Amino acid sequence: MYTQLTLLLNLLLVVAQDNRLPDPNNHFVFPSLPGPKASQDARVFKSNLNFTIGQPPDQPFAWVSDLTRLMVVLCQEGEPDSVREHVIADCMPGSETETYWDGDIGDIDVSSGQRAYLAVYSCSGDEDGEDADPDDDDDDDSESDNASAVFLSHYINLVTPPPDATESSVSETQTSLPPSDTPLSADVAVAGTVVFLFLVVVAIFY
Repeated sequence: MYTQLTLLLNLLLVVAQDNRLPDPNNHFVFPSLPGPKASQDARVFKSNLNFTIGQPPDQPFAWVSDLTRLMVVLCQEGEPDSVREHVIADCMPGSETETYWDGDIGDIDVSSGQRAYLAVYSCSGDEDGEDADPDDDDDDDSESDNASAVFLSHYINLVTPPPDATESSVSETQTSLPPSDTPLSADVAVAGTVVFLFLVVVAIFY
């Protein structure tokens, strides 16, 4: 009931990133439903969730679907000539509604863009019985590629992990302390001897 209510609210608020209204039978739950195209509303990126590269998120990617078999693909957003894709789940049973991601982005180079989204393709096969492949599209336009996906997620950010704290601590300046068995200097030894003789003299005459 909660999922259906959330979907209905989003149907009223957004237009899909590929200009298709969300399908009640095929849509993402996490990440959320797609927002408007960036060309229509640049604020769409402000609600992007951050996912750290190489680190599994706290919860699995989840969806609702009536497909027999499906493939979940991580798609980089940007210029068609520089973006890459990475298959997260390859033709899994449609009865499964979530998958855990290990944080691997494959050949995606975030220097070409940190924004991405999830796309679900049907693996039911074409007339020749072959499985769908998101890379088997002769059109280089990314919007045409999206049109072959059954449904998409909202944009997300692929974030580079911070440097390891243990590595950064190596370069920190450390205060060096002399060894505990360091001998006293000659000047200190002479001063100590003079003080001792003075005390002896005082003790003799007084």
